[in-house]
Amino acid sequence: MRDEWALRKGRSSYVLWTDEMIRRMQAYPERTAAEIAAELRVTPSAVRHARQRYGRFSTGTDGLCIVCDARPVFDTSAQAKKWRLCKGCYLAERKRRLEEEAESNRIRQAAHRRQKLDGDV
Repeated sequence: MRDEWALRKGRSSYVLWTDEMIRRMQAYPERTAAEIAAELRVTPSAVRHARQRYGRFSTGTDGLCIVCDARPVFDTSAQAKKWRLCKGCYLAERKRRLEEEAESNRIRQAAHRRQKLDGDV
């Protein structure tokens, strides 16, 4: 029946996109449509249409943490989900960023105090 539909539409062949094909396409968002098309044996136009339909990037959070590659992504936190980190790596990253921000503020304030003292003399 699928062959009949393809022939009625004037297409010599039509390939339905499987979940595996979509995963393989989304695994390499930096590749061009032509590169992915050669690997999947479809046309570059088909890859562009599939990217419009399914997205260039995977939307699932079922993957593992990109830092430790051991635990699942912490999906109850929007920021951790965006960064694709597990709960432990997310908390460590937040702590590191807060410490960097505090150090940056300390340096900025010390420079401001020095400038103020130099200006008063």
